[in-house]
Amino acid sequence: MKHLPKVDGLRAIAVAGVLVAHYLPTDNVIQFMPWGLLGVQLFFVISGFLITGILLDARGKAKNSDVLKAFYMRRFLRIIPPYYLLLAIYSILGVSFASGTLLASALYYLNIFESAFPGEYPYIGHFWTLCIEEQFYLVWPWVIIFLPRSKLLIFTILAMLFAPTSRVLLDLAGLPYLSIRNLPTSALDSLGGGALLALMHHGYAPRLMQWWQRYYGWLFALGLLLYFATHFNTALSISHLWIGLFGTAICGMSAVHYSTLNYDTLFDRFLTNRCVQYIGKISYGIYLYQFLTLFPLYKLVSILGHPTILKNDYIYALTWTSMTIATAAISWHCFERPLLRLKKLFQYTSGKAA
Repeated sequence: MKHLPKVDGLRAIAVAGVLVAHYLPTDNVIQFMPWGLLGVQLFFVISGFLITGILLDARGKAKNSDVLKAFYMRRFLRIIPPYYLLLAIYSILGVSFASGTLLASALYYLNIFESAFPGEYPYIGHFWTLCIEEQFYLVWPWVIIFLPRSKLLIFTILAMLFAPTSRVLLDLAGLPYLSIRNLPTSALDSLGGGALLALMHHGYAPRLMQWWQRYYGWLFALGLLLYFATHFNTALSISHLWIGLFGTAICGMSAVHYSTLNYDTLFDRFLTNRCVQYIGKISYGIYLYQFLTLFPLYKLVSILGHPTILKNDYIYALTWTSMTIATAAISWHCFERPLLRLKKLFQYTSGKAA
């Protein structure tokens, strides 16, 4: 699948939303929007879209076993080394974790652990999204490679619809919101939405694609409306789980679709700005290391003696953000990018890899 520069711009927006949600106090005026949730949902849609697109491009061009081997090795090189590096750094720094959470993080089931035991998990609480993506990667490639072409579209649509259905059933069963949110099934409308978009872009549903192309802007607005109409009405918790999160998945699909189009608006120029592109490129590291940088931040505050300037929410968040971006940049240039050169050893076909 060819590189889509504007998708990197969307990644930058997504990770910025997560940092705003985590770095500013919840009572700050900027927190009137659920930036973190919207950012995570956008990340999920992007993942579903790109992974499905790569697998569709590779499907039938090599032996199924070779395609799967290439996929998993390339995903390993991109995701696993920085993740385990962070866990090693935490261990060296002497970070103490709640019983069972370090193993759950190492084996990528922390989201299930958090679902069973909701609570605060300092430094690693954000891993739930990474665990959901890894669980998706364990299953979805087999679906794309082995399911008959005629069944892929309906299977993906059913997967999307299963997500809000499962959320409502679990809500009726009395599970708290965070327990439901952290389950991999709850993310199938966003991950599956990205996959559906990839199928449309690969010619699996030409009529649906024509309809989507015509109305995607209105669907983006409708998705936002559905989310906010339910999010701000606390009496509609079931509607929020059923409609609201599904609405954010539709928003993400519309945004990713827009990023594939050849427009030249101010927003497109923003998405392709060099700085924005760079933030998108290192967004995985930014997301991963976002709480590791608390250590140098606390050290700075200690050295400076709790200066008044750092008591300002925005200065504090900007300082923290700068440290996180710097850490992600160092990781990218010194660790991640050199490892990614090994991807050439694992081609999907005998030609250039997707």
